[in-house]
Amino acid sequence: MVAAATAGGFAVASGPAAISPAAKASAAPSPRSPVPSTLRGVEPTETTAHAIARLKSAIPRAIRDAVPGVRLGRVPTVIRRTVPASPTGDGGTYRARLYYDMPTPLAVQVAGKQGDISISVERLIVDSSCEPTTEDPGARPNRPSRPTRPERSCVETEGPAGERVVTSTLVGPSSDSVVIDMRVDRPDGSMVSIYLDSPKGSVFTVEQLLAIALDRRVSFYP
Repeated sequence: MVAAATAGGFAVASGPAAISPAAKASAAPSPRSPVPSTLRGVEPTETTAHAIARLKSAIPRAIRDAVPGVRLGRVPTVIRRTVPASPTGDGGTYRARLYYDMPTPLAVQVAGKQGDISISVERLIVDSSCEPTTEDPGARPNRPSRPTRPERSCVETEGPAGERVVTSTLVGPSSDSVVIDMRVDRPDGSMVSIYLDSPKGSVFTVEQLLAIALDRRVSFYP
């Protein structure tokens, strides 16, 4: 991978820009069948240090491969977060879990448009869906809570290998900005979450975000 430094601290990946408008997702949800996985629920044997180093390298490479011409603000910071077991309020218990997250969003720029992207990776425990949930033990610290607004939409689709893809879009708080929050349940037992905050029209297309989430290097398992 060859990159050149440019003004503003961005690194420019080689290759021409090829950005198209974000695809409009259908409002009709796909049939919800469990994502097959031989690793679902299995704890990884990888050390924390190795996982952090692996993801710090994998995330920029996945972004550059999915988005030709993208400029990245810096090397992302990746940390391990642990969510302890906690009561659900109805007699149940949320399972303890860990995930790898970016505490600070990564600045990205394509064709003069700039946005911020965050990516987290964790073990797939509960299938992703558009249904509202009261569970919040794994809320990302760098993602502010967003109230339900008329501008918010959510759609469930399938990836090329039957992966469950949940894409939530929110216009606002200003009318010229859009947030895309994508969760992908992968057959390798990982759940990859991508959060993109950018100008209206989006810096990345939905297809490009899905390509990043499906990159085999961006996984909870080595």
